[in-house]
Amino acid sequence: MNGENELIPQQTIKARIEARNRILADLAEIARLRSDIQQIAELNAEFYGPICDRTHERHYNSSACRQVVDFAFWWALIESGGLCNSLTSAAQNELYKKFEQLAPEFTEEEIIGYAQNFATLYGNNIEQTVKEVFAKFINCHYNGSGRVHNKRDNCQKLELQFRVSWTSLHWEVYGRWRFDSWNRQGNLEDLYTACLLLDAKPRADYAHTLSAKWTEQGANDIVTCEYFTAKSFKNGNTKITWNRDKSLILTLINSIGTGGGLPEPLRKKYKPEHFQQKEAALNEGKNDRINPRRDLF
Repeated sequence: MNGENELIPQQTIKARIEARNRILADLAEIARLRSDIQQIAELNAEFYGPICDRTHERHYNSSACRQVVDFAFWWALIESGGLCNSLTSAAQNELYKKFEQLAPEFTEEEIIGYAQNFATLYGNNIEQTVKEVFAKFINCHYNGSGRVHNKRDNCQKLELQFRVSWTSLHWEVYGRWRFDSWNRQGNLEDLYTACLLLDAKPRADYAHTLSAKWTEQGANDIVTCEYFTAKSFKNGNTKITWNRDKSLILTLINSIGTGGGLPEPLRKKYKPEHFQQKEAALNEGKNDRINPRRDLF
């Protein structure tokens, strides 16, 4: 049959082999490029994503890929700058989702705006974190004897000793104690974070979290830190006893939680030098075109 009259022109064996070879070559190039992307991400964005998989899932749509890449670089900058260190677990999760859904472009102007607002954001977040923690532990529920399950403690302020139910440290139905840092009404990790921040100390890295302390101390019904001791019971209650040597921190939590502000001497401690240096370097010769974002977070 003449090729001009064919509905579907037939390719020669040679053309098919060439097409097959081009596909294999292109696939090899894709694999090489994905490896390059992964290495760049690991060095610069700590490989959040992971970028390769998330861009592939979006069929390499240019707008969607820009969002994935910028989110990875922004989140690496946010974490390296310590902004998350002043947030509760729930607030961290909210910020993560916000940036994941709509990350600004990762540009010099945006980074300059971030650096200029860092100290203010950090101080404001400390106050917000303390207020959130205070709200979780004020007027809190605990289980009484028998079938009484709606008693309350800390009716006016956080006391030196109080009881609260449904905390991070609880007894599981599987017959063991568990420390859960997320999604608990009485989040003990957040309480510990608030104490550290008000004590002008950095938020604990994973190896020094309250959860890590609990594991080191035997992973049972009690955990102790420099600010308080938490002892849990199988009825769902946790008794928190404050270290009297740290009563000033408790006073600050009560003061800020009821509307007071972060003391100015404490606020001034949160001005990370490396961000000031980054800002100065980016600012050199560019002061006439800086328009920092005030609504970045």
